[in-house]
Amino acid sequence: MKITFVLPNLRLYGGIKSTIQMADALQQLGHDVTIAHPLIEGRDGQPWWKPRKTAVQAARLAQNLIKPPRWFNFSGTLLAIPYCSERFLPDADVLVLTWWADVAKLHNINECKGKVVHFVRSYETWGGPKALVNEVYGLNIPRICNSKALSAQLPHESLCAITNGLDDIFVTDHPAKSQTTRLNIGVLYRQQGWKRMNDALAVLTNIKRENTGVRFILFGESIRPEHEPLIKALRDCEYHQLPAGKALLKVYQEIDIFLFTSDETEAFGNPPLEAMAVGCAVVATKVGAIPDYSVHAESALHCEPRDVKTMTSSIQRLIDDPGLRLGLGTTAKTAAQAHRWINQAEKLEAVLKTMTTDHHSEA
Repeated sequence: MKITFVLPNLRLYGGIKSTIQMADALQQLGHDVTIAHPLIEGRDGQPWWKPRKTAVQAARLAQNLIKPPRWFNFSGTLLAIPYCSERFLPDADVLVLTWWADVAKLHNINECKGKVVHFVRSYETWGGPKALVNEVYGLNIPRICNSKALSAQLPHESLCAITNGLDDIFVTDHPAKSQTTRLNIGVLYRQQGWKRMNDALAVLTNIKRENTGVRFILFGESIRPEHEPLIKALRDCEYHQLPAGKALLKVYQEIDIFLFTSDETEAFGNPPLEAMAVGCAVVATKVGAIPDYSVHAESALHCEPRDVKTMTSSIQRLIDDPGLRLGLGTTAKTAAQAHRWINQAEKLEAVLKTMTTDHHSEA
C-alpha cells in the first residue's frame, strides 16, 4: 500500500514520536510510506489577526528552514510541504490524518489522495477552540485510537484501539535492577497542565521528607519558573533536557521507581511502558492505555489521578519492600517487551487493508 501520514509538526512530543515510529514500522513491513509535514504550521482555529500566533509561526518556519528537526529515524519518505493543503500531498491508498485541524481541512479530500482515516492520539479539545474540535470529532469518518479509554470518549465508534509500541532499544535485555538502599526515583517533566507536574513534585517532596536515601531524576522539557524552587528544594536531583534514543534509555536504566501523574486528558502514556521495559517499578495514574498494557499490583501500581496521598504511599511501599519493587519490575519488563512497534504495525496494517478493500469494493 501507499500510505501518507500528515503530521502538524516535527517537534518532540509523544504523539508525534509515536506516529513516526508507527509509520516507520509500516515501511519496514514493505509499504510505501510518506510523512508529510508543513513548513508553515497551522493556526489551529485561531484567527489570522492574532499577532502572537503569527510570531510563533514565523519563528518555527525559520527553525524548520535553518535547522530542520532530525531527532528521529524514519526509513520512508519525509516530505516537507509549504503548508497543509491537498495540492501538496502525493497520491496514495490511505491518508492518515493525526491532528484535528488537518482533519477539518482534508476529510473531503480527492479520493486519489487516499482513503481518509483519523489516527486519534488524544481527544484534542486541549489543542484548539473546543467547539471547532468537537465539530471535527462529530464527522462520521473512520477513526483508529491508541487506547480503549480514548475510544470510549469519542462521539463515533472507532474501528479499533491499537496501542503504541516500543523502540527496539527498549526491547533488548537490560541489566537487572539492584537491591540497593540508594534509590533513584524518576519523573518525566512536561509543561502541559494535564501532566500534573504539581502532583508529581508534591509526591517527591513528601518522599524526600520521609527518606534520606533517595535521589531524584527528572527529564523532559524546560522547567517552568514556578517549579524551579520546588525542584531546588529536593536538593539531590538531576535533570536531563529532552533525551532521546540511547540517552533516554540510559536515563531509564538509572531509575528504580518511575512516577507518572497525568490526568484523564492522557490518551496513551508511553513513558510508563518504556520504564517498565527496562525493569523499573512503575507507579502511574490509571489513565490512557496504562490499564491496557499493565495490571495493577502485577506489573505496575495504579492510582487515581490527583491522588497525591496514594501515589506517595505507593512509592513509599516500594522503597520499604525491595522484594516487591524488584518483583514488580521483573514482571513489568516481561509484560512491556511484548509491545514491539512491528507487532502494533501489523495490527494497523490489517485494519488499513480491510478498509481499503472495502473502499475499492464500494467504488
